Parts: sequence; C-alpha cells; structure tokens
Amino acid sequence: MKCSIITIAILTIMFRIGFAQQNEIKSNISGTVIDVETQQAIPFVNIWIEGTTIGTTSDDNGNYTIKDISVGRYTLSAKTIGYEQVSLADITVVPKRSTIVNITMQQSYVEMEEIIVKPDYFINTDDKNNSTTSIDLKEIKRTSGVPDLFRRLQAVAGVNRTADNSATLVVRGGAPDENLTVIENVEIYSPFHFSSLSGGMAEGISIIQPKIINNVTFMTGGFNSKYGDKLSSVTEIQLQQPSQDRINTDITLDVSGFGAIISGPLTKKASWLISGRQSIYDLLMKMKGKDFSPRTTDVHTKFIFQPNRKHKFTLYGLYVGDQLERVKDEEDLGLDNQLKYRNITKNMSALVITWKYLFSKKGYLKITPYLNTNNWKFTEGREQNSNDTEQENEENFFGINSFVSYRFNHKHRIIAGVEMKFINTTYKSRTAGDTLQTGIIQAAYDRQFGPEDALKSAAYAHYFYNPFEWLKFNAGLRSDYFNFTDEIIVSPRLGFQVKINDKLRFNTSYGLFAQYPPFYKIFLDPQNSNLKTNKATHYIAGFEYLLSKDMQLKIEGFYKDMKDLAVAQTDTSKLYTSTGTGNAKGIEFTVTKKMSSNLYLLLNYTYCKSIRKDDENEQTYDFDYDSPNMANLMLTYKLGDWWDFSLSCRYSTGLPYTPYDISTRYQVNEKWYCEKEEKNSQRLPDYFRIDARVDRRFIFRNYNITAFAEIWNSTNNDNIISYDYSDDFLTKEPVTLFSIMPMLGLSIEF
Repeated sequence: MKCSIITIAILTIMFRIGFAQQNEIKSNISGTVIDVETQQAIPFVNIWIEGTTIGTTSDDNGNYTIKDISVGRYTLSAKTIGYEQVSLADITVVPKRSTIVNITMQQSYVEMEEIIVKPDYFINTDDKNNSTTSIDLKEIKRTSGVPDLFRRLQAVAGVNRTADNSATLVVRGGAPDENLTVIENVEIYSPFHFSSLSGGMAEGISIIQPKIINNVTFMTGGFNSKYGDKLSSVTEIQLQQPSQDRINTDITLDVSGFGAIISGPLTKKASWLISGRQSIYDLLMKMKGKDFSPRTTDVHTKFIFQPNRKHKFTLYGLYVGDQLERVKDEEDLGLDNQLKYRNITKNMSALVITWKYLFSKKGYLKITPYLNTNNWKFTEGREQNSNDTEQENEENFFGINSFVSYRFNHKHRIIAGVEMKFINTTYKSRTAGDTLQTGIIQAAYDRQFGPEDALKSAAYAHYFYNPFEWLKFNAGLRSDYFNFTDEIIVSPRLGFQVKINDKLRFNTSYGLFAQYPPFYKIFLDPQNSNLKTNKATHYIAGFEYLLSKDMQLKIEGFYKDMKDLAVAQTDTSKLYTSTGTGNAKGIEFTVTKKMSSNLYLLLNYTYCKSIRKDDENEQTYDFDYDSPNMANLMLTYKLGDWWDFSLSCRYSTGLPYTPYDISTRYQVNEKWYCEKEEKNSQRLPDYFRIDARVDRRFIFRNYNITAFAEIWNSTNNDNIISYDYSDDFLTKEPVTLFSIMPMLGLSIEF
C-alpha cells in the first residue's frame, strides 16, 4: 500500500513539473544511408521529416544532417531512384546531441527501365526468410517489466519463457540451449547473468543494456546457411554507433541496476563507446531480509576506426562478472535443522575485431578474429566448508570468421563464408552420494575432463535470385565439422517469396539444421563421446498482408522434426544416448502496428504442440517446455511528444511437470520416499500477467531526464512455477515469484 501511494505521488509530480520552453530548443538528425546488400553509401537520397517541409539530401559519401529541428518525436522517410522508400517511426530529437539515424535501403526490382518505388515501415530484405522479426531500441524500451532485450523477444509469436523470473527463450517448442546469440559478429555462448553453460539457471536479465542496442534481427526458424550449430533460433545484435561530434553520457537507474554509457569522437576518423552496469539486487535483497545477495556486472566497449570509405575497423570488448552466495534453511533437501550453502561465480569475456572492406561497388568482405572465454563455478553443501556438489567449467574459444557478399545485378546475389573455431575446455564435477526423495540411491560422482583441445569449422554459400518483380528465391548449403565427434554435417536450405500484389506476400522455407553435442554433456561420462549430432528439419509457410502502410498481419505455420537428440538414461545417470526424437508443430498469428502516429501495437497468438520420445520403444510425452497456447498484447500510446503509456499482457498454457505418485510412498527410518508418476503427466496452472508502465521525458536546455513508473503483475495473479511437497508427500504448496509490484526508474542524458 505504501509503495502504491509513493508511485501515485511520483506520477502526480511528473504531470506538474515544469521545464524549458521546448520550441526554443533545437537539435539535429544525422547519419549515413547505405545499401543493405552491398554496404555501399548511397548519395543523393532525399530524406525528410514526415508532415513537414524539413529535409535534406545525402552527400557523395551517403552522409546527411538535418539541422535546427525542434526537440520532439518524428517519422523520418528516405527515397531515391532505384530503391524502396524507407520510413522510420518514433525518432526522438533531444537537446545538445545529434540523433544518429543510419538508414539502410533495399534496391528495387528494375525491369525494362521501369523503377518501382514504394513506402515501407516493414523492411523486407533477401537475407531474411520468413520467421524473422526486426526490433530496435524503441521497441525494447516499450516492454513493461524488466527492461531487457530477451524479455522483449519473449513477446514474439512462437516464443515462451522457462519461468517468470527468466529471460531465456523457448522457441517453437525447442530447448533454451538451441538458440544462437550473436553480438557484433561473434557468438556469445551465455547471454544471461548467472546462466550455466547449458543455458539453465538463467537470471531475469541478459548481459546487455538495452540503450546500447541499435537493432536486432530475431529468426525463429528457417534461417539461411550463414547460421549453424543451433536448432531453433538466431538473435543477431548490432550495437549503437559511437557519437562522432561530441561526448554523450547516459545514466540509468532501474530494477536491472545502475548503468552508464559514454561515447564520443577520438579523432575525425575514430570514435568510442563504453557501457557499464552494476546490479542493485544485493541491496534490494538485504532490504527485504533475504538470505542471498546476487551481484552482477557487465561492461561493453566499442571502438571504430574508418580511415577511408573502403575500410572500417571495429573493436568490441565484453566483460561479465556474476557472484551469488546464499545460506538458508535446508528445506529443499529435506534435511531439517541444517543449513544449505550455495555459491555461484560466472566470468565471461570477449575481444572481437572486425575489418570490413568494400572491395567493389557491388560487394564487401568482413573478417572477424575473436577471443571468447566462459567460466562457471558452482558449489553447494550442508556447510560452507563441506561441499556436497562442486562443478567448475571453463571454455576458451579462439576463432576467425570471414564473410563476403556480392550482388551481380538486381537479379543475382551471393553470400559465402568460412568459420574456424579452436576450443580449449576443462570440466570438473563432484557430487556426494545421497538417497533421493524417490528412493533412488545416487552414487557419489567425481570426474575431471580436460584440458581438452578441439576444432569446429564451417563453410557455407547462399544464393539469392530475383527473376521477376513478384518472385524471390534463395538456396544455400552449409557444411560443419567437429573433430571431437569426427562428423561432417551438410545442411541444405531453401526459401522463396511470391508477391501476390502490393499488399500480400506468400513465403515458404525449408532447411536442415544441426547442433553438435556440447562439452558440458560429453564430459559427464566417457561413453558420451559417442553422442551424435542433434538434427532438426524445418518446414515453414506463411502470408504477410499489409493492412495499412504502418500495420501488418502475419500468419505462419511451421513443423519441426527432430532426431538424434541426447537423452539421459535415468534421472541420476550421467550417461546420454542419441535415441531421442520429437517434433513441434503449430501456427502463429501476428498483427503489428508501427508507431507512425500515436499508437504502437503488437498482438499475437500461437498454437504450438511439442512432443518427445526418449527411445523408439517408449511412449511419447509432452516436452518440458510444451505450452500449446500462447498470446501476447503489447500496447503503447504516445500522448504528445513526451508521455508514453504502455501495457503488456501475456497468457500461456501451464508447463508440464512430473508429480509424485502418492500411492507408492513408503517410510524408512522415519523418512518418507515416493516414486513419480509418468513423465510430464500433469501441468502447472495457466500463466497470466499484465504489466503497466508510464514514461515521462523532461526536456531542459542542456540535458533531458526520463522518469518511469510501472506496476508488475497488476492483476496480482499467482503464477505458479513449481510445487514444494511436504515431508510425507501428502500436501504440496505452490511456489510463486512475483505478486503485484510497483517499480520506479530514472534516466539522464547529457
């Protein structure tokens, strides 16, 4: 009640506070216009602010600046002969800094010297098959709840979460470790705080501040041959370009922590950006009297040097440090009057250099060497100095990627690449013997694997053919090799798009996708080195219909057939076999309205059924993350230039779980044991949550402040994530996470 009164008071102050006269404050919009396929600068592009006569033209280098614009929010459009018109909504102009808007344009189809040009808020490039969503910073910021990229991706059709407190992704009935994350051209193996190498135990936020993100391409299936070694999805993230005219500073305080971003020019040809964030969870937990204090840190750096139009060098650095220490009552282990000690440490770093070379007006080359480390340590025991469980994993990667794109003409284009990755790994695991609640005796386990060296390599080529204005076709082939399993996997990919009319398109794609067994499974038992590569075949078809220039309806059906999945022999076994099979099938409906006026809307519904079979002689069962019905609503209404009212609503079918079979319970030495029923034979209650948020930006002559207030789980719904059973198994108590909760945040830009 007290928090609610404070929230209302803050909102009242936000309505009444005064600020400088906005009409007297001017600023600029600047950037570069490039061809999305060749990365060449496009000169003489007409760029203007919709609804005004204000505009300019890009110069010979594709650069442009629109000066003396009153602070506010605008829609920016770009148009030139031979390219499709682009419209970018909700561009915010603030004082004392140029708003950087780099524009990418798609070449129009040309036939018999007729040039077709049309406006489009929905970018449609050859590289992106169906099942692709493009998201920018503005759409991430509209997400109520924890401000996080992956929380926003959970609202994409076909995507679910593992739990209410997790930012991990379950894509079209897959598993969390089947998703590829790429930041600045290199794979990031664990993009969440506190996540283990398997993708489990993920915290509620990712390792990247939303404000440093420029754009995100999210592919939930059918991705082209550039991407491999994952079965379900690809998230490709490009960071903001550093400021080139002055030093800009952003400071943010919200539930994810205290963050700062500083960027600016170094010389006329070089610029830099650094982002750092420190969590405040430990302070919040101490204030609430909790028995654990998680601490997280993430740092990103980006340095750009462009000596001339043809050459560009980008240096990207990453550091992540997590620490959690916890001492609590040993209720989870069923050991009365004892303590449980847990310590988790995670350290991750990356150093990436990308050289981009525009070797002709029709093509470019990118070469990216990188170093990536990922270390995880977990200890747990009844006493601090006596660990029952110890796990320590270290993975070090050194690799190089090369990529080339060449457009022969408006009909033919090809991309190709080679990847090579050297891996050095060390794993340690020790578990004390114990008798589980099911009565199964778990033997003591102690194993060290490595240091072990391995090599992964890949080569791919993908061809794009546009024979007619109404038809696009693409086909590719990818070959992957992993010397530890000594397997070569060849993966064909196909797709085509038919433009039925100016508003309606039909898309379809097919592909074979493979994922090598990870070392964190291989090391558990010597026989796990015989594991096969997991495989999935995607079949996708759908329609896109343009309801209006800023509103789109998308319907897409999918079928994913999986085989050679790694399956643990028993609940306590460290031995895996490649006998698992399964499939996921469903249909998605999505309506998206871009904020070209005052309203942004995302509404989607997904039906998806995901089943598994551990062996051909066993029965099928609902997969751990099977959620047949999922629906999302995201709504933002803009009142004037500086007020935003946002609403997020999510519904999903409860996840399956395996209950105890009460009829089998028995007692030994005053301790109860109980066997379990059939795997995943029951479900948790359905999930439902509504979050509401209001943002207010205050404009001053030399800086601006954004304050927000929000309410999580505004309906106070009890979303159950699991059950705790009593010692005799006769009763069970639901475990929930978030009741209704008000939140405040603040951001300062200067």
